[in-house]
Amino acid sequence: MMIGGGMVMALSHRIEPHVLMMLGMRGLAVGSFVMGWSTLFWLTLLAEFIAGFFMPALHIGINTMVMSHTEAAFIGRVNGILLPLFMGAMVITLNLAGVLKEWIFHVVIYQISAALFVIGIVVMLPMLRMLQPTKTKSL
Repeated sequence: MMIGGGMVMALSHRIEPHVLMMLGMRGLAVGSFVMGWSTLFWLTLLAEFIAGFFMPALHIGINTMVMSHTEAAFIGRVNGILLPLFMGAMVITLNLAGVLKEWIFHVVIYQISAALFVIGIVVMLPMLRMLQPTKTKSL
C-alpha cells in the first residue's frame, strides 16, 4: 500500500481531489467486484492489491477537500470528527456484513459493495462539470 500512497501523493498536486476520490472509488469497486466472483486464491489477492492500491487516492482526495473547503481554525475539529465517524461506520458496516452473510450469499454482498461505490461515483459526476472551465463567447 505504500507504493500506491507514494504515487498518489506525487500525483495529488496535478489531479483534482474529486478525480482522486473517483479513481479511489473505481479501484475499490473493481476490487470488490472481482473479490466477490473470484474462486482463485491468486485472483482474490490481486483484487485485494488493486483495492489497497487505490485506497490512498480516496483518502487523499477526502483530506484535500477538507483542507481546501474548511477554514483554518476548524480543520482540526473537522478532522477530529471525521476519524470517529469513519471508524464507527466501519464497525457498523462490518457488523452488518456479518449479519447479512447469514442470509445472503457472499458474492451478492461483494456486488452490493461494488454497486455502492459505483453509485458514489455517479453521484460525484456533476462535480466534474463544475471543474471544467466555462467557455466565454468572443465578439
